[in-house]
Amino acid sequence: TVATAAIIIRGMKLKDYLREKDITPREFAGLIGVDYSTVTRYCAGVRRPEWAILERITIATGGAVTPTDFLSRPRRPAPAAASAAA
Repeated sequence: TVATAAIIIRGMKLKDYLREKDITPREFAGLIGVDYSTVTRYCAGVRRPEWAILERITIATGGAVTPTDFLSRPRRPAPAAASAAA
């Protein structure tokens, strides 16, 4: 269905997936073969996984979390900053 396709395209953030499935970062780290601190950095958006790890994450989450879920959106400047720059 269209709604299902939208969910698949959108995906979800890793931290949301772990919370929804009641999986700790430590447990997930064991599943994908990385250190616990690495998973916490992925969840915080401080670090992006390498391609091989992205594949493991996609497989471990059954496709709920995909590589595109780690892309950050461009930030818009605050209105005051935008007008001050002009």
